[in-house]
Amino acid sequence: MIDYLKEFYNEEFRGYDSLDLEDLIFNYKENCKNYFKNNGYPDELRDYFEFLRLIHYRNNVLWISIHEKFKFSTRDKFDNLTSLFYDYQFILTVLQNNLQVLHKILSEGFEYQSVLILRNHLELLELTLSIFGDENQYKLYKEVIQSKEGESNRTMKFSTTQKVNNKILNPYKGKPGYEYYKGFYDDFKDIKSKYYDKFSSVSHPNRTNVILGAYALTEDEYLECNIGGKIGMSTKNILEDLIHIEMLSFNSILTIQIELHKMSFNKYGENSSKLTFLVTSAWSIYNNKLKSLM
Repeated sequence: MIDYLKEFYNEEFRGYDSLDLEDLIFNYKENCKNYFKNNGYPDELRDYFEFLRLIHYRNNVLWISIHEKFKFSTRDKFDNLTSLFYDYQFILTVLQNNLQVLHKILSEGFEYQSVLILRNHLELLELTLSIFGDENQYKLYKEVIQSKEGESNRTMKFSTTQKVNNKILNPYKGKPGYEYYKGFYDDFKDIKSKYYDKFSSVSHPNRTNVILGAYALTEDEYLECNIGGKIGMSTKNILEDLIHIEMLSFNSILTIQIELHKMSFNKYGENSSKLTFLVTSAWSIYNNKLKSLM
């Protein structure tokens, strides 16, 4: 992964003087050391786990940049944009923890449990896009509801959120650069529905899913009891699903931040060049389908 980042920097960011690549590489290594303790991946899955580490580091730099940009204080009255990013930092924190947990339990072979978290991960990404792209949706998210049990915030259902997001993304089909994301917006709706249905089938257990969740399918197509965790054939598929969801959702959220809120990376301060580099290089790896680039 580090070799690829250096190669990408040399080819794509030549003359980008504001980026200290060695400092970025050092921080990336430290980040991986602090957040990911297990490096004993099967060779055929190593690229996927390494890519998850890069995504996690990218998001950490984004989280830090948001805090440096807005300097949140609970004593302040926020304008609309600051309020929006104030809520985003909480969602991003949970998403980062989800990624870290998914990385750990998938590397230890807990496939059934990872799908439960992945469903929540998709819901949170979908929520993020909706509150960035629709002011009324953000108001609903913040709304306090009175009930017999007391005050609570509204539950944001995936089906409602997805309808909002389909409307949000439609106008961007004709934007410059659409050809670069050929099929991106057209497919994203179907992709999310497919994944959500797939993950929900595990979240709402039935006998068949529970039995299958107790086994791992081996390369020889045998079912082995996976008590204590066992990496099976489904682990790779789950990793592919996670990366697909993470990259497509992040790009959608990024598009809306820039188009609607004018929050391009040059407004994030000293980490803007790092953020630009990490986002661009991750997208390049993703577009090349992770073919021996890490």
